[in-house]
Amino acid sequence: MKPADDLCDVCRGNTISIAQAKGVTDIERAQKLNQFLDHLHRARNQREYYQSWCRNTDPTAVVLSFDFAQTVHYPVSPQQPGTAYFKATKKCGVFGITDEKQKVQYNYMIDEKDDVGKGPNCVVSILHYHLQTYYKDIETLVLFCDNCVGQNKNNTVLSYLQWCLARGLNKTILFNFLLTGHTKFAPDRYFGIFKSKYAVSNIDTYADLLQCVEASSPGGYNKAVSAEKVVWYEWDSYFKPLYKSLVGITQFHHFIISTDCVKTKKFADSEEVQSFKLLLKPIDPEMPKVIQPAGLSLERQWYIYHNLRSLVSDISKVDIVAPLPKDLPSKKRKAKTSEDVLKPDEEPGPSSSGSTRKKISRKTTTKKNT
Repeated sequence: MKPADDLCDVCRGNTISIAQAKGVTDIERAQKLNQFLDHLHRARNQREYYQSWCRNTDPTAVVLSFDFAQTVHYPVSPQQPGTAYFKATKKCGVFGITDEKQKVQYNYMIDEKDDVGKGPNCVVSILHYHLQTYYKDIETLVLFCDNCVGQNKNNTVLSYLQWCLARGLNKTILFNFLLTGHTKFAPDRYFGIFKSKYAVSNIDTYADLLQCVEASSPGGYNKAVSAEKVVWYEWDSYFKPLYKSLVGITQFHHFIISTDCVKTKKFADSEEVQSFKLLLKPIDPEMPKVIQPAGLSLERQWYIYHNLRSLVSDISKVDIVAPLPKDLPSKKRKAKTSEDVLKPDEEPGPSSSGSTRKKISRKTTTKKNT
């Protein structure tokens, strides 16, 4: 197969429909072919728009791309026994933010104990920390991401970008999305570099995982950032009384955000531009409420202690990976049976089983005989 940027459902459906169009007329076959070509042309235009911003040399503009990678696990080893496959090892989420001009990606490693879910609160909290730490006083901020509604393409992220402009953190923000099915971009390339190193490495602890990210690129293009530095905020409830929701947000791929309104375009070559005013009232100078990660449950701690200690290759790191929990495990209560509930001289109710009735009747007859 020739190289492809992604597996697109529309492209696959069009290819199958054209291949199976044997008994149709030439006009219907031409319509299907034109529909396929229009889709490819639109995907190519979206890709060229993204690449043009990556080549942009304006020093006042910062171009960032961000995405989630597949969750990784530890402890892990290339020489693990087969039984380790069935054990639930520790999980670590990976959220990458790529600087398209400097060709550097910052990988935020979200350990299982610090996880707050892959929702908009997680995305906005990491993005806020990243902008405040590495990019302050940016005139033009250009963002690219995929079309995932639960993480990126939602009103919480859109409200946060308006909030940044209202607080004077930026002057102009361009929020862009690639076409669905054709969303392979720079973060996926850096994730692939990390995964190739991850597949051949002995990783016992969370610190080993951070070192694996750094060692995956000898040139320093892959950087690891611990998510313990990030403060998780409850952004969705904070923005709800401040901004209106944009109806039909999923049909747009480009958002030009300013302090007073949001302009939208369906595609990069679309001439129609719609403007929306979403601000309801002046913004609150206070920050949102802080979300405290729930951490590992007591049952999970005991599972890690009993099952993962044997998977650690370095004996000195066993207590770091799977320490002894401070509290005792909770005792499971045994379910009471019908025999425990009913007394010997008590008549069973209509819901009792037949076997219980027989046992009780035998006891009563034995008493009478004695």
